[in-house]
Amino acid sequence: MKTKKTVLSTLAVLGASIAAIHVLNRVFQKISTSQKLLDDSEGDYFDWRFGRIYYKKSGSGSPLLLIHDLAPYCSSNNFLSVEGSLSNHHTVYSIDLLGCGRSARPDYLYTNYLYVQLITDFILTVIDKKTDVVVLGNSVPLVLAAKKNKPDLIGKIAIVNPPSPDDFRKKPSLINKLLSIKLKMPVIGTALFNLISPLRDDETFYEKNFSATLEGGEENKFYRTFEEAEQYNKPSRYLLSSILAGAFNVPVEKFIEGLDNSAHIFIGKDDPYFVYSSEQYKKINPKLFVTAFTKTKRYPQIEVPSTFIMQIQRFFLRVNL
Repeated sequence: MKTKKTVLSTLAVLGASIAAIHVLNRVFQKISTSQKLLDDSEGDYFDWRFGRIYYKKSGSGSPLLLIHDLAPYCSSNNFLSVEGSLSNHHTVYSIDLLGCGRSARPDYLYTNYLYVQLITDFILTVIDKKTDVVVLGNSVPLVLAAKKNKPDLIGKIAIVNPPSPDDFRKKPSLINKLLSIKLKMPVIGTALFNLISPLRDDETFYEKNFSATLEGGEENKFYRTFEEAEQYNKPSRYLLSSILAGAFNVPVEKFIEGLDNSAHIFIGKDDPYFVYSSEQYKKINPKLFVTAFTKTKRYPQIEVPSTFIMQIQRFFLRVNL
């Protein structure tokens, strides 16, 4: 009888704890989306076989696909500062990758191959012609793989702050493997995501990824750029789970070796990691050129949009000559 009471008491406490965690998750979501800066009315959806993909189309001219950094807190909003000016010269497509932004976030194991298929299918179905690409951060290997598989679909590539090839040779740690499993659990996974999300501390996140001071209109731009990760934070954990599990750890050297002058690397000079990474790319393929943006770190298109646009356009023009 005593054992039965103990079990019932334990279950009651456990149930109350889970309920409390659920309430905290909802409170966290409400606070983090208080800016109410998102709007999907300006875009459209591509009904892909693995989920609906949000994208925006603007301007006229040669097609240009903008692909954001592969992270749960990123989306096409990463290009808000530059897509308008780029659309003066190109038909610009800004996409929210699967698991990010306003696109579907299914409970899948996200892999390089999955995103290579998405990029390929999007170009074939929506753009319907060979396109140039501007790609950020951890999405770089996805575009390079797509280029190697379907060279006739992708033209020039502006590579912005690519990850080091060293990172893709690492095996996930035991802690990351455990976190990956926990993130997929209902309620607890969402709470864990909220706990370990880089956006949990806005100031720390900003200081790590930006050189400028967060103030005034820049603060509003920052919130709009990254808020959707929190607005949809519950399913974002599936992508993070796959990243921590090492699902993207495949050798990238074979993709880098085949590049020619139709690819150019752009880095934030104030971040030593990206300086080192660009040097690694140059060692693998000496044909690659590197342009460094001063007073910027991970997101130069947000910190120095005018300089970013000028250098990107100069690269596209140089290759076309």
